[in-house]
Amino acid sequence: MSTAQLTAELFRQMSLIVEDEGKLKRALKALKRITASKPDPTLMSEEEYMALLDKSEEEFRNGKYKSFSSVNDLDSYIRSL
Repeated sequence: MSTAQLTAELFRQMSLIVEDEGKLKRALKALKRITASKPDPTLMSEEEYMALLDKSEEEFRNGKYKSFSSVNDLDSYIRSL
């Protein structure tokens, strides 16, 4: 089914329950559960990002970094993590 067809079906189904407050509440609860997003564990504040950047720059200046002679070497390293 295409997105347009799914949207049309969703609205058709909603039109069937629009007069029933109980069904609307259940539908809304289900939609909220479906759309609830989990927090992204990779998100960080600006302060956390700047601290990480400062630490990385310091490590680079102290010679603590990795270099790769080819993309394949980099790919192998990443896949091994």
